[in-house]
Amino acid sequence: MSQEQIEKRVRRDTVWDRPTWPFAGRRVEPDPEPEDPFELFGRRRRRQTSPTEPLWPRGSPEARALDVLEFDGPVTLAAIKVHYKELAKKLHPDRTGGCAVSEDKLKQINEAYATLRKSLSP
Repeated sequence: MSQEQIEKRVRRDTVWDRPTWPFAGRRVEPDPEPEDPFELFGRRRRRQTSPTEPLWPRGSPEARALDVLEFDGPVTLAAIKVHYKELAKKLHPDRTGGCAVSEDKLKQINEAYATLRKSLSP
C-alpha cells in the first residue's frame, strides 16, 4: 500500500468505517433569550406553564379523569400510565376476590385512563 492509501485507511478506521460530514454545512441558531435561572445576566425567562397549573379547566372530562385516578403531580402520559398500572393491580378482581365495589372502581379508572391517553397522545 502506498502512503496515501495507508492514511485513508487510518482515517476510516478512526470512525469505524462510518460516513462523516463536516460541521461547516450545519448552522444552529442560538437562542436569543437563553434561560438564566441564577440571574447571572440580569434577565430571567419565565416558564410558559407552571407544573402546578392545571392543563384542563375544572369540569372538563380530563380534569374529572384526573380526579377519578386521584392523580396529582406533573401530568405526563408516562406518569399517568405508571399510576394507572398501580391502581389496576390493586383493584383487579383476582386480587380483591371479585368485590363488586372494586370492579366498579376499576371500570371508572379504565375509562379515565382512556380519556387521558386519548387527550395526551400526539
